[in-house]
Amino acid sequence: MNNNGEELAYPHTENDTYQGVEITNNHFGFTKREAFAMAAMQGLLAANATYNGKTDDNESLSRNAIQVADALLAELEK
Repeated sequence: MNNNGEELAYPHTENDTYQGVEITNNHFGFTKREAFAMAAMQGLLAANATYNGKTDDNESLSRNAIQVADALLAELEK
């Protein structure tokens, strides 16, 4: 992987003026990997995914969401 997952998912710069002084605020948010894992976890939870016959195996759910995110990043790098 080429660190695509560490790139920012929603970066933006906001310029504002406060008392006559221009201010630049950088908002960094999530990495792409974190954003993809979050979306995967939401989908798995919405689908009521089961792990070893249980729906409350949070460790497996988390691991699976990260695996989905990593697979998506790998495909995007092709």
